[in-house]
Amino acid sequence: MNPSYDSSFGSFSSGGTTSGGNAQQPIVLNNEKRKKPIKKIIITILLITLIIGGIVLAIVLFLGGKQRAKDEAEELHALLSSSTYSDSSGQCSLVTQNVDNANRTKDEYKEMLNECQTKSDRMMALLNSFDNKFSTEEYRQLYTNLKSLVASRVSTGDVLKEKLATYETWHDYKIALDAIDYYQTPEEIEKIAKPLLELGSEELSQYAQQWIEKRKALVGSYIFAEGFSDDEEYADQYSRALEDYNLLIGKEFSEVAEDMMLKDGEKDSSFSKALYLFNNYMKVNL
Repeated sequence: MNPSYDSSFGSFSSGGTTSGGNAQQPIVLNNEKRKKPIKKIIITILLITLIIGGIVLAIVLFLGGKQRAKDEAEELHALLSSSTYSDSSGQCSLVTQNVDNANRTKDEYKEMLNECQTKSDRMMALLNSFDNKFSTEEYRQLYTNLKSLVASRVSTGDVLKEKLATYETWHDYKIALDAIDYYQTPEEIEKIAKPLLELGSEELSQYAQQWIEKRKALVGSYIFAEGFSDDEEYADQYSRALEDYNLLIGKEFSEVAEDMMLKDGEKDSSFSKALYLFNNYMKVNL
């Protein structure tokens, strides 16, 4: 009989017996032993791939972190440089420039206030994030000096929020003046000035009291002047009252509420120097 191939055993068999009468035992190949080297190769490749991938990821994260730190340092410098609230380039310049502008609506001015607060909060968040950026003594001195100057020379945080609320109240008052009629009752006059009285500023409180007195005097003299149009004395009283009143309302916020003005960091030379030195250190070391 011709030998046949048994695929289940991977060997040839004759189908008969040996000369000794015993059946020939099939030759079995050990597939498990053949698979082990392949598994090792696959595992090794996977490990190498993971290691290389980890190294690449670490490099990407490192470089990305350095670039992000550079970008944040540049943003911080720009925000600190624009903390000149009264200048046209300042981050809160629109707030200071439009506080006496009754042509700006309440909503428009509110947007300016919100932008100022948002930029200031971002500035302080960035500054705080650089607290432990470098451990050198030189950096600690530069950072501490800059941060202390910011705290003492620039309106930020809750102090800024309080002052912006004052700016908003004054702007509302200016809008009310622009819409005021010739005649108001004493209660209506006091209602217009009430928000200024409640701010807690001594300067604004004194101004509001003066405004109430002069406005009442103006309205009273106007009534008499209208009622006695032929009487020159009443006409003169009204003219004097109007002149006094116009002198008072002609004052701008900066003239009335100096104690509530936003602080200007960049106006101070020591602040400018500290900012320059800190920024220069960051450029060299980042």
